[in-house]
Amino acid sequence: MQVGIIYLPVYYIESDQVSSRFPFLLGFDGKKTFFEPDLNNRISMRFVRKYPISTTKLNWNKFSKDYRFEASQFPDFRDIDIIYSSTKVNPTLGYTTINIPDKNKKYRYWRIISDSRIAAIGEIEFFNKEGNKLTGNLIKGNGENESIKNAFDNDVLTFAKGEVWYGLDLGDSVEIDRMRYIPRTDANNIFPGHTYELLYYDNGWVSVEVQEATNECIHFHNVPSNAVYWLRNLTEGVEERVFIYRRENIIWY
Repeated sequence: MQVGIIYLPVYYIESDQVSSRFPFLLGFDGKKTFFEPDLNNRISMRFVRKYPISTTKLNWNKFSKDYRFEASQFPDFRDIDIIYSSTKVNPTLGYTTINIPDKNKKYRYWRIISDSRIAAIGEIEFFNKEGNKLTGNLIKGNGENESIKNAFDNDVLTFAKGEVWYGLDLGDSVEIDRMRYIPRTDANNIFPGHTYELLYYDNGWVSVEVQEATNECIHFHNVPSNAVYWLRNLTEGVEERVFIYRRENIIWY
């Protein structure tokens, strides 16, 4: 048996699978740690993702420290305001929301630009004071880049990439309350409006709660401690892993 893996001992009665004991972790020292849910000691959990993130996926966005969002009244951007400059990679591969500093100033043209290479962007969205999402026509710098449409197609799993700046012509000068963007992502972060279910194993999977996320993180309370857990996105997505919870940290298996 391989160490560092969680196992579930089972046996069969005809075609039915039956658990013989609680799940256990086979440690690197060969010792077994069993996870029997403690119903008397309850904990709270906070999630920003439902699946572990790898170094490979973080490297998708290794250029994300070097770009900025600019707004202008002119299509050639001869007079610009820098609205936001990226300083770090979002560690969850989720959305970053930017509140516009001067909400009374109107702009027609918006773009993402870099002095070196523009990062891969999954989606860019603009909202007015009423919370309505604004749309417009694609604009870009000199050069061919068919992928830029992916930053505005309402699909976070497609993404724009390349060295040509790109953005939107909103059609008129309008006030923007906030904007948000997401880098190239695996869509395993927490999405507002999606429904999630947390389960733990106790001779079968037991549901703790089903709830709809209202922002980019989600909390579950009154959860039995010392168990093996499973977080599911019931709205979409199939990548899921079991995990344990130690000192307010998720340890995926």
